[in-house]
Amino acid sequence: MAKLQEVFDNSGGESQMMPDIFSSLNEKQKQALVTTKDSVLQIIAGPGTGKTKLLVARVAYLLLHFKLEPSQVIVTTFTKKAANEMKERLEILCQNRHDINLKMLHIGTFHSICYGYLNYYGHSLGINRGFKLADKKDQTDLLKKAIEKINSDELKSDKSTVKAIQSYISRQKSLGRHPEDVPISDTDVDQTKLYYQVYEQYHQLLIKNNLMDFDDILVYTEKLLDLRPDIATHVKHVLVDEFQDTNTIQLRLVFKLTRYCNNNMTVVGDADQSIYGFRNATYENFKIMENMMKEQGRNFVKITLDQNYRSTNSILKLAEQVMAQQQDREPKKLNSNKPGGGPVFYAHLPSPKDEPAFISDMVNHHLKDEDSLFTYKDIAIIVRVSRKFLSIERELFRRGIPYRIVKGFSFWELREISMTIDLLKIIGLDDWLSFKRVIDWFCDGIGPKMIEKFENIIFYPGVVDARPYQTLVELAAGKRPGVPPKARASLISLTSKIKECRDVLLTESKEKFYHCVCSKFKITEIACKKKSASKDEEEVRKEVSENLVELKNQFVSYNPEQDEFLKRAQEDVFQKQDLNLRSVKVESSEDNEGIKTVQMEDEINIRNDSKTPMELKLEFLLNFLDHIYLAESVAMDDKADDETGPGRITLTTIHAAKGLEWPIVFLPALINGILPSNHALTEQNDTRQQALDEERRCFYVALTRAKEYLYLSSYSTNDYMPAEASQFIRSLPEDLYVNLSPNANFGIQGMNLRNFASVQYTDSLSTITNNATKYLQSGTVPQTCVQDVSAMYQRSNNIASSAVLSSLPARSAAGSLKRNPTVEHTYIPISRSTSVGQLPPRATPPPTRSLTQTNSTATTLRINPVTGAPLSSTVGVGKPKKRLGMRRPKLIISKPLASKKPEV
Repeated sequence: MAKLQEVFDNSGGESQMMPDIFSSLNEKQKQALVTTKDSVLQIIAGPGTGKTKLLVARVAYLLLHFKLEPSQVIVTTFTKKAANEMKERLEILCQNRHDINLKMLHIGTFHSICYGYLNYYGHSLGINRGFKLADKKDQTDLLKKAIEKINSDELKSDKSTVKAIQSYISRQKSLGRHPEDVPISDTDVDQTKLYYQVYEQYHQLLIKNNLMDFDDILVYTEKLLDLRPDIATHVKHVLVDEFQDTNTIQLRLVFKLTRYCNNNMTVVGDADQSIYGFRNATYENFKIMENMMKEQGRNFVKITLDQNYRSTNSILKLAEQVMAQQQDREPKKLNSNKPGGGPVFYAHLPSPKDEPAFISDMVNHHLKDEDSLFTYKDIAIIVRVSRKFLSIERELFRRGIPYRIVKGFSFWELREISMTIDLLKIIGLDDWLSFKRVIDWFCDGIGPKMIEKFENIIFYPGVVDARPYQTLVELAAGKRPGVPPKARASLISLTSKIKECRDVLLTESKEKFYHCVCSKFKITEIACKKKSASKDEEEVRKEVSENLVELKNQFVSYNPEQDEFLKRAQEDVFQKQDLNLRSVKVESSEDNEGIKTVQMEDEINIRNDSKTPMELKLEFLLNFLDHIYLAESVAMDDKADDETGPGRITLTTIHAAKGLEWPIVFLPALINGILPSNHALTEQNDTRQQALDEERRCFYVALTRAKEYLYLSSYSTNDYMPAEASQFIRSLPEDLYVNLSPNANFGIQGMNLRNFASVQYTDSLSTITNNATKYLQSGTVPQTCVQDVSAMYQRSNNIASSAVLSSLPARSAAGSLKRNPTVEHTYIPISRSTSVGQLPPRATPPPTRSLTQTNSTATTLRINPVTGAPLSSTVGVGKPKKRLGMRRPKLIISKPLASKKPEV
């Protein structure tokens, strides 16, 4: 600490800024902060250890204490959202330092930073300055065409084959390989040879269309840095966030960007949170970097952060036990700074249909009082696969519980969104691949063969500068033969609409242009027709409209200046150095003659500052389209939520939840086949172990999103087929969680499947209530926490006894638990008419009366005090009726009479 204080005392003129940086850091964070800039620093930061805060502080320290210029520092983040968050924090730390221009700081994803280099220096590789980025639809279309060109009976352009070839190409590019770079030994196997041939054709099609895909951005940048190492001479330090999610080529890029500053870098991450193996990410980069730097005799520093500021000890203990099962893992333990804390809760339910009710009941429990400590926005439901959203979404909607589904990659793949983006492309980019899809959607009388004919005309051999729009105008005007009247009429309509939209783009506001595109092409109507077959028409129209409004907000609020940091920073560096005269020494790529001198060209004059307003508007549209592509990893921000209000529950996948946290987290569907996935369970040999390890890390990431309460659940049957609780759950010691399951058998053997499948959620609740009461009486876990859970289950269970109910706690105004034996708690279902966010008041059970039916079954009628709907409870005293085709011996059911399930 004395050394840290000495650094602080010697900080000079910036001393007034240093307390803000040091004030909230713990000892290990401070050690990492003040590590010399001339070093390779690895920070192992587990979940909730203040990683982002430390990384921001490290950048500020490099600027304030080590006097680096912002233009000399590169910071890579995993998402654009993380980059924006870092910028905001840095602005606060440096707000009184007017000599530090944070706009010159290079901060963004690997792809956005590399895109900037290619955009301004790519001509050195022969890359056309106007190159375009191929989105997923473009890549799929080109791959199918490449497969057709191979003309092999062994390859079909079906979805699974295309996906397999995409994976092969992505893997090659993650290693920095274009077709000419792939070793011959990697093409010996017959199937691999075919994939390689498709890769060659695909690569040529990209070049022909002046396109570059997502992985190309990194491959071309590495080639650029090999050819022009001088463009990285300004770099003095590189910082990498989420280092565990980098791949081989990204590691090489870090080394090549820092070659002129002796590899000065700071990397931050956690191998336990590496969950992007399907993108060829590898946490082994930590060890590779460490070994390389030690072999070179570099100043290598490794610091592990072990103070967790997010989760309770019970959550951390369970998460650590999950990771302890992974092979070849460096042991580490996180310590919670939260005293006390209740247990993790686990329920093994009869079927997946029971989980939504389980979750909804728990939500209502936590928010039952107006003075509750939590609101809806404090709750997240995290799933492994998005298909598990549907049943949960229906139950939340039925109960009037507000929710939102985090929109990530799928948002850009929605029909209405992809339609709109394709229209923007043909208006701004004259992009033929988008034209093909737009013609297919909007033009009657033009089929695949006619589109192929158009393509052959546009890309006629010898044509250097293909212009799809102009060619289609000529075809519509009849200047080229062979186009039927109906097709001509469709082309006339299409090209005239494009011209109108272009005129609006160049003369009107962004809002009017966006409205023009949507209205002229009737996107809402066409998208609704495609979707209405399976959903309610009014609901579909509302959903489509909301998605289009969200895209409009992105379009209108987009600021291209935020994406030009690299250009401005480069200009700043070039202006400080006489680049027209400066020479640099580089190694010869031809031989070992030593050194040659390269005359630098003036990069600054490439930029034309005298662009007209019309040119600037067109450039804005082009920048926005590239921005969409580069931001593919970012979930859409939901700005509709009022931060001061109750908000909505978040439904998200594990991958989309990474980096986020909530006080209350639910992890449903913890069964083999979902977590771990079927893919991981069916892989062979070493590949299977790697896949299982990644699934385990996914589970770990999900667990560590929780701050206060964590609820795990699984089920025994899936569509009347046996299901098995996740092996990750079954391998855990039972003293790490409170088991609320109706039976202790997580497996599927020795079970009467038919009888077990017939057990309904109400019956499980009875057993769960007894379990919770047992824990309460035994004192095995903190009493208040079990009371809290037991109270919920008793209210949810219409058959619970009044004696047990009276012993459960109520919540005081201050939010603490207190015993109130005189208050009876009754579960009251929420009706569709109940206003969102409002829970019905407590009430005592209404009186009941018995009716006699002809089948000798006693029926008890109850009245729902909120909706007034009758509730029936059927107790079998003779031969019971069949319900849902299953026998139900001596079971109790509560459901409204003569009521229909709400349509969602």
